[in-house]
Amino acid sequence: METIKSKRVLHSKIKSLLEREGDDLKSFPVSFSFSEGMGEPVFTFTVERASEDHFIDEKGQKWIRSET
Repeated sequence: METIKSKRVLHSKIKSLLEREGDDLKSFPVSFSFSEGMGEPVFTFTVERASEDHFIDEKGQKWIRSET
């Protein structure tokens, strides 16, 4: 498990996980730890893909992904 020690790196790591497409999506769930240093609490983050078969557009309409 990767340990991250900077809030800036934490932010960019989460952003890159959310922007993944295609085959990269098969690597979920992804776990990593965050701590700013000794004596600081350690947080563990697990990013999972919650929904794969549909998405909701900005108008609130649900769309189902086709398997073509």
